[in-house]
Amino acid sequence: MCAGSPNTGTLVWASDADLGVVAHPHCLEEAPLTNDSRDSDRTTDTTSTERAGGARPIQVGQHRLEGMSTDLFVQVPTTLIDPTRALIASEGVGAVYSVPWQSRTHRSAVARTAADQTRKKCPEAALLLDANLYSGRQRKVATAEPTRDWITVQRSAGLTWALTDSGYVAKGDTAGLRTTLKTAARFGGQVIAALPIASWWLSHAADSLRSEINAHGIPVALMVEDTDDPFDRTNVVTGLVHVLTADVPVLLLRSDTAGLGALAYGAAGAAMGSSTTYRHIYPDIGGGGTSGSVSFILPELLAYTSLTAFERHYLKDKSHAAWCCDCALCGGRDLTWIRTADIPKAAAFSHSVSAVAMLGRGLATAIAAHNGPQAWTAMCEAAHESNIEIEKLTGGDWKRKRALSAWIGATPEPAAA
Repeated sequence: MCAGSPNTGTLVWASDADLGVVAHPHCLEEAPLTNDSRDSDRTTDTTSTERAGGARPIQVGQHRLEGMSTDLFVQVPTTLIDPTRALIASEGVGAVYSVPWQSRTHRSAVARTAADQTRKKCPEAALLLDANLYSGRQRKVATAEPTRDWITVQRSAGLTWALTDSGYVAKGDTAGLRTTLKTAARFGGQVIAALPIASWWLSHAADSLRSEINAHGIPVALMVEDTDDPFDRTNVVTGLVHVLTADVPVLLLRSDTAGLGALAYGAAGAAMGSSTTYRHIYPDIGGGGTSGSVSFILPELLAYTSLTAFERHYLKDKSHAAWCCDCALCGGRDLTWIRTADIPKAAAFSHSVSAVAMLGRGLATAIAAHNGPQAWTAMCEAAHESNIEIEKLTGGDWKRKRALSAWIGATPEPAAA
């Protein structure tokens, strides 16, 4: 049963051509501009957003990139600057801004605008800029080299780290993989080689992928292609765990709750997508995903669902704890409030970011007490049991998240004392 009552605090809406946001009122106040000083000490890190009343930046894992205030990001299109910077301030996350395919011809300008406008409110925000050339019908392929111009755009915007504008690395395209890594390594320090890859690389060639990453010695950001959640596929989770043991920092972008698992296993950063479009790469379709649908996270299940499916399942047992959320925005309410919000898609976005931040903080606490893999396994085991309950409750209509079993099976046994 949901523990809390409806939160009666004022909600402030900021609309956007693509998506609005529900934000806490104090998060819309401008934070004071300060020098871009980043403290890498987890215990003493205090940013200007925290001093202005925002949330302390989250560090889930133990391998945050140098100069980054957090290792937990939300991945959003560059059309969502105002909603995103409000959530950066209120939830302590960073942002990965992806350039929509419609803006590719002027991607440098829209990327600079996203970085500049975000820094006006959150001067120490952890930001990455994703050119997103690897998606859609006319996507760039990996044999086309990343460009130095895109690195220059990010450096001129004052970003600590720059992502390459890489092409898509198809199944078996070792030549393209090497081209991407070799070119990225020539761009100097504080560069991350973006690796938008077919899920095959994790399910069937993880050892080769890790070897190539190690051979070129440059940090990488994985983004995985699949028609559905790639981590529900056989061996993709175990492949990711293997790649995360590389000698250089590895990030997982364009993901869902698998990003939390990646952080528990040593990823230097992870980004959860604001919508289905940005939770993985969709094959060979312009834009990807179902942009008109409303979807959000169910924290107890560690899974995302559409609003339509949620309402259908909710009617089976309105008091079930899986329908409730204790994040800062929901305050213990059941998630039916999203339907009655002024802009349901905005409400879903804000809730999901707040809920992922809540999960991230809980995981960080568990990691501090145990270790990353064991802490994540405990979360997955609890979520797996809840998934089974809901599957039975709905007569099989709810499909349990298969990746949870994979994460549980991937976790090594505790070392003997």
